[in-house]
Amino acid sequence: MARAGRKKSAGGYGTNPLVDWGSGDIPDNAIKLLSLERIPFIADGVGMPKRVDSRHKDGVNVIFSDGSGSWVPREKFNSELSGCTSLSAGNNAAQDRIWQILGEKDPNQQQQ
Repeated sequence: MARAGRKKSAGGYGTNPLVDWGSGDIPDNAIKLLSLERIPFIADGVGMPKRVDSRHKDGVNVIFSDGSGSWVPREKFNSELSGCTSLSAGNNAAQDRIWQILGEKDPNQQQQ
């Protein structure tokens, strides 16, 4: 039973469209991370503005295929994100661009 005054928390992450884990099962032809160049692989939910708003608001954490991670400020992808008001195939081009932006090397980003 939750204690009075405590909020429940939930998390949500997106994966690079190179891999479809929508069913929750790992596909038989899963990509081996070692065969990939350094790409953004997992990030805080960037499907819609309200998903970013419900988490960090001003940016997202990104994990790369090489195991590194970084913080990407929302200002870098907000233009593309602002048009994604629903989870729809109509937003695929904007989402592809967001993942491209998440992968851009920025000398000012915090690398971990």
